[in-house]
Amino acid sequence: MIYTIFDDSVSPTMNVFLVIGNIVSLVYNIPQMVKTYKTNSTKDFSSTFLFLRVVNNSIWLAYSIELGTFLFLLANITSVICSLFLSYYKAFELYDIHKENKNTIIELKDTFNTDDCSNTAIVIAREDIKQRIDEVDNSDTINDISSPLIN
Repeated sequence: MIYTIFDDSVSPTMNVFLVIGNIVSLVYNIPQMVKTYKTNSTKDFSSTFLFLRVVNNSIWLAYSIELGTFLFLLANITSVICSLFLSYYKAFELYDIHKENKNTIIELKDTFNTDDCSNTAIVIAREDIKQRIDEVDNSDTINDISSPLIN
């Protein structure tokens, strides 16, 4: 397949819009990627959103390959790369949350298996459990699309 920079089947105005769209696509993705890289956090992103974004961008990428329009292809490659970048960080974040919750359960089991467990330890453990349940409720780790990757 021959890729052309400009699409001859559309007007020159539409080709200019394709160039502008590519620039905007690159510009609006870069700040989020930089922020995610610096903070190492995708806490505010839904896993479902990221999964659907990767699927959507991949479908558009396949369509742009079929069309053979370089500018359209470039825009979709940019979107797929940015989506995969964010999804990569989200997967590690979910794994860390899963591992932390698993360690907490093990610690709590050890606490309650001791014979000399005082009432204070039980109250502290209950408060910790309530806090962790609230954290899990506020995150999207339950019924998460990425969960099978973690197990």
